[in-house]
Amino acid sequence: MSEKPKIIFNYHFSENYNPGYVNGVYNDLGPKGELIINFYLERQGIPKSYIHEINKNGSLSSDPENNPEDPLSNVIRYRTKK
Repeated sequence: MSEKPKIIFNYHFSENYNPGYVNGVYNDLGPKGELIINFYLERQGIPKSYIHEINKNGSLSSDPENNPEDPLSNVIRYRTKK
C-alpha cells in the first residue's frame, strides 16, 4: 500500500524579525532613581513546519504533524525596539 501524499508548510522569519506589538512591560528603578522600562511581546511558539497528509478529495488532513511536536509548550518573549 502506498503512502498518502503530503505537503509541508515551513515558517521562516528574517534575522531581524521583531514584531511591533507590545503586551508586557518590565520596569525597575535605576541607581539614580530613574524609572527604567523595557517593553516586550510575549506569545506562544510557532512551529517550524506543519506536515499535512493530502486526502483523496484534495483537502488537507485535520491533524498535521508539527515540528517541533508541541510548539505551544513554550513561551517566547521579544524585546521591542526603542
